[in-house]
Amino acid sequence: EHMASEMFWVDVTGSAGYWEVRISDITVDGKAQSLCEDCRVAVDTGTSQLAGPSHLMSSLRNKVNVKTDCSNYDSLPQLGF
Repeated sequence: EHMASEMFWVDVTGSAGYWEVRISDITVDGKAQSLCEDCRVAVDTGTSQLAGPSHLMSSLRNKVNVKTDCSNYDSLPQLGF
């Protein structure tokens, strides 16, 4: 009841000292965006922030169209990784 999707497991990759996993892409409302194909990402359940290379975050911000004051929060699309 507290999860947005089913639980699944993935292998941890790399040796950076944190939970690093591979993703195939980023999705917006279930549609792949070809933004980050075969990327490695850090998983941190203790934060609600997204971070990444400037060009990637700029592209993602444009596709999602989040307002700086978050006033459109209720109408934002779902992100998937």
